[in-house]
Amino acid sequence: MFNKTIIAALLATVATTATAADCEYGEHDITITAADSAVFDLACGGAIKAIQIFEDDLGYDKLTYTVDVNIEDEVYYLKPGDPDYRVFGIYDTKIKSIQVSSPTTDYAKERFVFIADQADKTTGLAMTDELWASIVTHEVSHSITDQIWIDNGGLNRSEKLGGGAQEFVAYIVQLMSLSDETREQVLNQYPDVDEGFDNKMKLNSLYHMHFPHKYGVIAYNTFTATGTAWIQEIMNGDLDPDLKFTNGTY
Repeated sequence: MFNKTIIAALLATVATTATAADCEYGEHDITITAADSAVFDLACGGAIKAIQIFEDDLGYDKLTYTVDVNIEDEVYYLKPGDPDYRVFGIYDTKIKSIQVSSPTTDYAKERFVFIADQADKTTGLAMTDELWASIVTHEVSHSITDQIWIDNGGLNRSEKLGGGAQEFVAYIVQLMSLSDETREQVLNQYPDVDEGFDNKMKLNSLYHMHFPHKYGVIAYNTFTATGTAWIQEIMNGDLDPDLKFTNGTY
C-alpha cells in the first residue's frame, strides 16, 4: 500500500487554470474543477447520472454522497514498470478524489473507447461528449461504491473493496448511463459476448486487467440477467473474490 502523499505525487496530474464549482443535485456535495463551462457541464451531468442510477435503479438512496471531480490535462496511473501510463480517469481512495482527462486535449480526442481488439487500440469507438461524460460517470461510481462500502449501514468498514468488484459495479453504471443507441454500439464491439459471468470468482482484478472493456460488457450482461443481486452481495461484503493487491486507485 502507498500512502496518500506518495500517490498524490506519483499520479502527477497536470492541469490548466481551473476553477472549482458546485454541481447541484439534491443534498449531495458535488464539486467539479474544470477550465471551462462546457466541460464543467459535461462533467456535472456525468456525475449526476451516476448518483441517479445508484439511487433510482440500484436502490442506494440513503446516503448523501460527496464527490470531487478534477478535470486535468494529463492523468497518469501508477502502473508498475510504466511511470508514463496515461489514462482517461482515476479515482484515488486515499484522497477521495477523481481525476479525468479533459475532452479538449488531443489525448482524449484521439483515443478510442471500448476497444474491440486489445492489441489494436484503434478498434474502439471514437470519443464523443456522451462517451466522455460516461467516463466521469464510471469514476464517480467508484467513489459512490467506496462510500457505500465504507458506510456499511453505519458500521464503517476499514478495509478496501477489491478492484474487480469495484470495476464490476462501475462498468454497469457507466453502460446504464448511455443512450440505447450508444449502448448498443458498445455491446456490438464484442459479438462473442452474449452472456454475463458464469462464475463469481471472475470478479477479480486480474480478470479485469486482461481485457478491461470486455470485462465491463460482461459485467453489464450479468446485471441484465441477475438484476441487483450481485451488486447487493458486493455491498454487503459477501462477494469479493479479489486478491486484494489494489493500490487504492481504480
